[in-house]
Amino acid sequence: MDLENLLEKISGRTRCIIQVVGPRDSGKTLLITKLIERLHKVKRDLRVLVIKHTHHKQIDVVDKDTYRFLEADADAAVIISESGFGIFSRRRDLSEFLGGIDVDLIIVEGFKEHSIGFKVELKEPSDVDRMLEEAFRYAEKCLYLV
Repeated sequence: MDLENLLEKISGRTRCIIQVVGPRDSGKTLLITKLIERLHKVKRDLRVLVIKHTHHKQIDVVDKDTYRFLEADADAAVIISESGFGIFSRRRDLSEFLGGIDVDLIIVEGFKEHSIGFKVELKEPSDVDRMLEEAFRYAEKCLYLV
């Protein structure tokens, strides 16, 4: 996945991008969920896109339907339930799927080798509250919430 290409295509939709990086179990997901919840208390209709990087080679479940559709050479497989949906693809450009999404804030988890927007770096879980404050202040300013 070419992150620069993806961000170039979708970052024109918002100037507010926060990148959260840190080692495994340092509190990245906790910080992101707390940030989204706190921002929604200030602006309920805020639209947030989270892009998460993973080192796992396989994100779909082997021998399940979506996996089998891709193995049969489908460009993409969409799974839909009452609670949401997911898109799996091995060769489509993610920006094709995200192109129609209109967002106020993009949060990127991972891709530590890149510098994307406002970078929040966690070293351990005890950093979460302090870094949450920094990320929240940045988001307030770039979203004009103050």
